[in-house]
Amino acid sequence: MDDRDIIKNILDGKKDDFGLLVKKYFDGVRRVCLSLCGNGFDADDATQEAFGALRVMVNLNQIGEAAGVAAYLAVNGNKTVQ
Repeated sequence: MDDRDIIKNILDGKKDDFGLLVKKYFDGVRRVCLSLCGNGFDADDATQEAFGALRVMVNLNQIGEAAGVAAYLAVNGNKTVQ
């Protein structure tokens, strides 16, 4: 299932499918946050913030393309660390 399908499912009421996005992107987002933060504690916080913001975006129906999820997480993770 691609990101577009997952987001559609979430918007259709299958809120548990958000976990599929977390599972798919968690390791990569955490690696970026760790490289920017330099320690695991702050990286965990930044990663959590990125996914929290993604949840808001998905619920607001603002992500419509599969590539948008990866790009949004990368940008938001970077902003959270700064």
